[in-house]
Amino acid sequence: MHSATLLVLIDCMDIDKTLGPSPTLDVTPDMEPTCEFLEMPSTKDDMSKCDRSAGSSATSLDCRYYGLFNIDAMENKSDYEWDNLIDKAIWRGSDYVFLSGHWPNSKPEGESFFNEIASSANREGKMKKLIAGNRIGPRMKAVLMSKLNSSLIDAKFFNWGGGHAAGPLHLDTREHIEEDTFGKYRYQLDLGGGGGTTWSGVIPKLAMPGVLFHHVTSMKDSYFDLLKPYEHYYPLKEDFSNFEELVQEVRDDPEKAKRISAAATAWVKEFRKVGSLLKHNYDTLAVPLARSLDPTRQLEPIAFHVAHPNL
Repeated sequence: MHSATLLVLIDCMDIDKTLGPSPTLDVTPDMEPTCEFLEMPSTKDDMSKCDRSAGSSATSLDCRYYGLFNIDAMENKSDYEWDNLIDKAIWRGSDYVFLSGHWPNSKPEGESFFNEIASSANREGKMKKLIAGNRIGPRMKAVLMSKLNSSLIDAKFFNWGGGHAAGPLHLDTREHIEEDTFGKYRYQLDLGGGGGTTWSGVIPKLAMPGVLFHHVTSMKDSYFDLLKPYEHYYPLKEDFSNFEELVQEVRDDPEKAKRISAAATAWVKEFRKVGSLLKHNYDTLAVPLARSLDPTRQLEPIAFHVAHPNL
């Protein structure tokens, strides 16, 4: 029987090449994943069909996953050199609650505050008060901060379903931004949503030429323990309160930031390989599952080196 680690990776493997009648998988250390969202394309895809601001009817299934940032695919490579990066943060994402349900520190979606801001006689003062307080979630804080200080951060709500109705605050955008545009910014953000993390946002942004301000919350995804603060990312507090402090840290020590960026990209290039994914899933899924099913540990999964002899 094939390893249970395969189940969640089935779309990332060439089944004809890796599966056979034996209980092992013919996976080599450098085998590339076949799932689009982990590919590093050598050429830039034409994503013009994804621009909803131009009337496109494309859906998230058409456009959401088209590979990780790869400098080799970029036409003007000098735009992605550290000194040429745009010195501000960028973020796009849906307006969603932070920590769904009854978790401590959960926050409602940003739209809950639109009328309160729009009806205020002093909108700027109201936004500053919300940013300084604890009523709104980190995504809304980023978007409001962008509204007040666009030279430091470019953050807007974007949703394939169309987003909020047009209003006086202009906190949404219908323009789809691609990897080549994201990659031109020095500070990347992965702001958590209902589950406290953004499962599709961390790895792509670690691959960017800039640095990731990784949102450290009470929740984490399975691979987060493999990433180390100030080695692969800068730790962004759950309430977004140290954002400007992190920006200043990078500006004060750009050489350190370059090392962190390079280490993050190297980590992505290694982790995305099929062999690395299999080993991660073996350690975090197969082994704990076996121990849960049989606490006596008489039931043990096939040893990793036996199931995957070429790794």
